[in-house]
Amino acid sequence: MTGRPIVVGCDGSVGSQAALRWAVDEAAVRRSKLLLVHASPTLQQFVRPFGAHRPREADALREAGQSILDDATAVVAALSPDLHVEAQLASTTVNMALSCHSAAHEMVVVGSRGQPGFTDLPPGSGGVRLAGVACPVVLVQADEHPGGMAPRRRQRREQIVVGVDSLETSLEALSFAFEEASLRGVGLTALHAWQSPYFDGATGRIPQAYSLVADEFQASESRVLGERIQSWTARLPSVALVRRVVHADPASALAHGSREAALLVIGFGGDESASPVLGPVTRTIIGQAKCPVAIVRHSRRATTSDNSTIGAYVRS
Repeated sequence: MTGRPIVVGCDGSVGSQAALRWAVDEAAVRRSKLLLVHASPTLQQFVRPFGAHRPREADALREAGQSILDDATAVVAALSPDLHVEAQLASTTVNMALSCHSAAHEMVVVGSRGQPGFTDLPPGSGGVRLAGVACPVVLVQADEHPGGMAPRRRQRREQIVVGVDSLETSLEALSFAFEEASLRGVGLTALHAWQSPYFDGATGRIPQAYSLVADEFQASESRVLGERIQSWTARLPSVALVRRVVHADPASALAHGSREAALLVIGFGGDESASPVLGPVTRTIIGQAKCPVAIVRHSRRATTSDNSTIGAYVRS
């Protein structure tokens, strides 16, 4: 194995089973080992005025967690016997379990829907704080793989879609997307969505009187996209790249782009010193995406709105 470990959140749910199978596929391509993690409640709790005590159900929960890890390890062995796999039963919170040493991990893979306390990531929940993990976080939808079957979308959808903005917040997302496309030998679509309060109305359509101005904006945004991806097209010219510049709501554009994609990659601007929570646009994309979503965190504090961090540029 040559790649850094890929961490997989395991809770026994259908969502985490789909995430595990996706991660096995990914680890085989990257020649990485898998680290399976299950988070159980802290063994000791502090209750005033009685001090620390051990919950009665602690042993049962740990046994159940170990059984989940054992089952997941068996799945990996059946799908890819040559993969190196390790399992960790963490006595801590979910976010702590997944973020621990995450800077040294290739990525964290979880189900976008799961049992409460681990991979349960409905828009607006505390689970979206997983974006605070230092490495990319990949969310795999359970409903994309009925019955927990292994995800095989890459056989039918031979492209990756990445949201690109005019700021630095998409740099890491571009790096991840180009690398993923190169490793898998699939095409890459760089999608840049833009809007303008200058002529955008309630319908989202450009009035005929502003068509010439809109054409100028479109040309300008096309140059922005070209400048942003220029260095990567030079580094990995073998990647079959499609450039798309659209005047549209960013969440809608990226969610629509996911319909024919094997993976959707979006950037997230977060500050390492804060506890970042995904914004409403990003959460909308997660909820509407029709393929796994990779959230790649920018290492410095975002200076713009959530719209700008996930592949849209709002002109003013």
